[in-house]
Amino acid sequence: MATKSSAFSTLPQRIFWSLVAFGTVVLATWAGWASLTAMLAVAVSIGLYEFRTMARKAGLAVGGRSIYVFAMLMLLASQPWLSEGIWFIPPKIPWREIVMWAYLMWVMIVEVVRPSERPLERIMTSLFGMLYIPFLLSFGLLLRYYPDGVLGFWYAIIAAVGAFASDTGAYFVGGLIGKRKLAPEISPSKTLEGALGGLAFSALMVFLLQEAIRSFIPEVRVWEIWLFAILVSSAAQLGDLAESVIKRSLGAKDSGTFLPGHGGLLDRLDSLLFALPVAYYFLSVAVFS
Repeated sequence: MATKSSAFSTLPQRIFWSLVAFGTVVLATWAGWASLTAMLAVAVSIGLYEFRTMARKAGLAVGGRSIYVFAMLMLLASQPWLSEGIWFIPPKIPWREIVMWAYLMWVMIVEVVRPSERPLERIMTSLFGMLYIPFLLSFGLLLRYYPDGVLGFWYAIIAAVGAFASDTGAYFVGGLIGKRKLAPEISPSKTLEGALGGLAFSALMVFLLQEAIRSFIPEVRVWEIWLFAILVSSAAQLGDLAESVIKRSLGAKDSGTFLPGHGGLLDRLDSLLFALPVAYYFLSVAVFS
């Protein structure tokens, strides 16, 4: 088991790249849908590359480069202006579901025309990659403009702060006092103390941020703030564990080497993959329903 000193040996790199990543997210989110879409397109492309590389090294058949095309279509289908209708396109059409259906049809057609040795494996792996990365990350666009461009920006930032704070709190508390293993067969380094520390730090940061920007957002009940923070933090930690399951099943320690001291980009995005949809649906059901 890693000692406390070794656990914090990459701390300067982790802090630096965390600040860079968070600053990039804030700037791209603030600038609007074009910059946010561009950032997500880069993140999705790198994430898919890392996933396909891990899968191939594990001997899994993965679909071709068409997944990148459909991933970009998924981001296009998540645009706020598309849901309102434009030119000849009527509003309220479930474009995201249509893209997923079209991709399923495409991979099935490919297997009919050029069948692989393990067709079902390639179909399932390709569909999972599409759902896990482009579909979940595209919730960032939906959240950014829900219920409008002003409130959506602040709620997207609050969700990102909650996810990053959860990772930070879990890392520090787990490294300092973590003893009880949370899921030893999945991720031996994660502890129950770390999970609780991440939950507490995330809730605190969300509450403080909400108080700091109270003049920009409508009055929110205290229980909604804490519930939002708990749900986002829990989703972030579940996303981290989910990626650990994927990496363990593929025999990979990290998803890649994109970020020094952090591993691959997916190693940093895993918490957001689950936190963004949870934040979006919570606001849809509990706050603006």
